[in-house]
Amino acid sequence: MPRAVVYHKVKKHRMTLKYILTWEYYNGKSVKVLNRYRPLVMILLILLTIKTALALLNPRVIFSKKPIKIKKIARIAYLLGQLF
Repeated sequence: MPRAVVYHKVKKHRMTLKYILTWEYYNGKSVKVLNRYRPLVMILLILLTIKTALALLNPRVIFSKKPIKIKKIARIAYLLGQLF
């Protein structure tokens, strides 16, 4: 399996929340396929997803700058991609 990492610039008009979440979700799905997760790992991923989602309720995150919120939400999309 090739291990090359290729970076592409993304045009500004494409950098939307939907684009970021979709990319993170399918990136998580790719990691799941490549790593062939077992049931125990899936349980840990579920717990990590819940923990990350609950972290969004933290007042520091609620009142933080938009990029920090987007990173947290993107992380949840990535974890959900690994689960489903």
